[in-house]
Amino acid sequence: MITHSDLGRPSDNETVERRGNTIYFPRSKRASTPQEKPPPPQQRVANQPGFQTPDAAFKLIYEAKCRDLKMSKTSNTQCQRFIDLARVQCQVPRMCLRNQGLGTDSAKAISKMLASVKRYEYLDVSCNQFGDYGAAAIAWLLERDSSLTMLDYRSNNLGADGGELIFHALQTNRSLTAIDLSTEPGINRNKVGLRGASGLAQALEKNHVLCKVDLSQNSVGIAGAEVLGSSLSKNKSLMELKLCANGLGVAGSSEIPLNGNP
Repeated sequence: MITHSDLGRPSDNETVERRGNTIYFPRSKRASTPQEKPPPPQQRVANQPGFQTPDAAFKLIYEAKCRDLKMSKTSNTQCQRFIDLARVQCQVPRMCLRNQGLGTDSAKAISKMLASVKRYEYLDVSCNQFGDYGAAAIAWLLERDSSLTMLDYRSNNLGADGGELIFHALQTNRSLTAIDLSTEPGINRNKVGLRGASGLAQALEKNHVLCKVDLSQNSVGIAGAEVLGSSLSKNKSLMELKLCANGLGVAGSSEIPLNGNP
């Protein structure tokens, strides 16, 4: 069992806290190690066709949504409704396109837009149907964008392949501080499993910017908890790790080190 002995034992007011299967690490222990600072946000660079204005970009996302849904005929009214909605929900620095029936093509369009604009800090694409191919587009974005700090990818039919791609991108990403890959009950379940947990473990060994990770309801299992527990001693930034409803039980929970003890 890997411990946090290299960090020293916490004082009485500096204990690691467990609430269910959520682990909270003491801020003072983490702050003792210098953190890598993300580069400053870049200014808007509209260098890709179709992204010169927000409305043009939103139209491209709508057209991608139509392809995802195999909608051959749409009206200008429907398109304008989507653009009007996006104007409200995608105001810099937050882009929220939750539960919009978006798929792989939409993921590509969103990733290209954000890579071009470089002004959004928060991306919520939860409860869509991006799947693993959409995750590949998001991973592509994470390897190029230095402005995004929060990604909400809940309930997107994410599997082990897509999870591995996202976590591989996080090995070099130095801006994202929080990622939510959990599952909402009954909706497009995410299931990264042991392979995804292993990918996260590798990312945590190299990424010292990420602070919060939610992998609730992802079929991580006891083996996944074991590999994650082994990586925590090598990470100095993670403050919160949620592993609720992953079939850990007492055995799996014991793999996550607390208070510097095995």
